[in-house]
Amino acid sequence: MRLSQQTNNAIRILVWCGRHHPDLTPIPEIASLAGIPEAYAFKLVNMLTKTDLVITARGRSGGVRLARDPAEISIGAAVRALESFETRDTSSDGIIPLMDGAWEAFLAHLDGHFLSDFIEGQDVTVVQPHPPEETKARSSKSTAV
Repeated sequence: MRLSQQTNNAIRILVWCGRHHPDLTPIPEIASLAGIPEAYAFKLVNMLTKTDLVITARGRSGGVRLARDPAEISIGAAVRALESFETRDTSSDGIIPLMDGAWEAFLAHLDGHFLSDFIEGQDVTVVQPHPPEETKARSSKSTAV
């Protein structure tokens, strides 16, 4: 299963906020350190605010922080809040029930991991996905017998 780049960047913002929890961190600082455009970071923080994962404060000393302790935010819950994959009726024939089951298993696996697991000793920029060329090279190496 693949997560969208938007979800990847939003989780990177959550990791950064988790590393500084409970302090407020200015969004421009997060954008700079995470290597994403500032306007995009503001959009992602707005989305994270609507999902109740972060809290924002306006003003000169404002910023963003996690709404809860990092140990209380499961990666599965964050992905559910950020991704738009909807499960359908499992009684239908074909591949749809198979895909729905795979998505639910994927989320169940992510439910066992919490934001706090990714905070200690990890730089927020390390969370970036592999470029498509590298991903293709890795998959061809792993499938070779």
